[in-house]
Amino acid sequence: MTTAPPAPEFNDVEHFQSTVRKVVNSLVREHFKDIDESVELANISTPRSSLRRACTHDDTDSLLMTVGKLNLYRFVVDPSANLPPIYGIPLTTFHESVKFHPQIRLYFHEDLNLVESGYSPLEAEITFRLMRETGATLTPTEAKVIANKIKTLFCANKGFTWKKGREKWVYKDESKGYDFRLLAWNETEAKKVIERVLDIQSHSPDWDYLSVATKKKTYTTVPGNHTIYGKSRRKPRDRPIGYVRFRYAELKVWGMNDVTLVDRTGLRRSPLV
Repeated sequence: MTTAPPAPEFNDVEHFQSTVRKVVNSLVREHFKDIDESVELANISTPRSSLRRACTHDDTDSLLMTVGKLNLYRFVVDPSANLPPIYGIPLTTFHESVKFHPQIRLYFHEDLNLVESGYSPLEAEITFRLMRETGATLTPTEAKVIANKIKTLFCANKGFTWKKGREKWVYKDESKGYDFRLLAWNETEAKKVIERVLDIQSHSPDWDYLSVATKKKTYTTVPGNHTIYGKSRRKPRDRPIGYVRFRYAELKVWGMNDVTLVDRTGLRRSPLV
């Protein structure tokens, strides 16, 4: 009578790595599905194919490599699962209640090597509406024309940068879809940004629409601490000063998900250009 071989001893490390390969690799494949299937995994010639390779778990990976790839995917490539709480409503719910002209959103972010210790990077976004278009009239071809214009104006020389500050500059020309409130360093910096954004649609600024909001308080560089929920916590900075660089642009159209027009980060899926 033959004796059955003993069952292999359960190994927590192997089980963890096997689970990561099954679960996370499927998420990685879905995230990078815009890459042509004919592009082999070993091909790292583009930013997205390189990221795909760096996130894909192999059977031969060490535990350290597995954890590294998992962190890269979750915290850098697809950080949506780790977003802070946001007050808002789902996109579909918003679209059920509000119809709107297509909107362009430009996103800017402070370079990580310039971020002040202990604080989050500065961010900025600028939006405007395409007043001559609706979701029914705007076409993918026209969106690609806009994307190419943004690429020309904002992606050259490692990305357009501008200096945020404490002066709130308002530029409002509703007939053309502009309603900006820029926290800029000074008037020159505000005009530089406004001129660049308006140039996307080949519009010239009318400086009669520009004004500066009156300052009602004194802003401090180091805000100090206050007590929240029984613990001393750092106060948020009020109108911090620093440079932000263009990262990506997206198109918001009523009735559909957002479309990435241009992406300098290499992290967003299927940009038009």
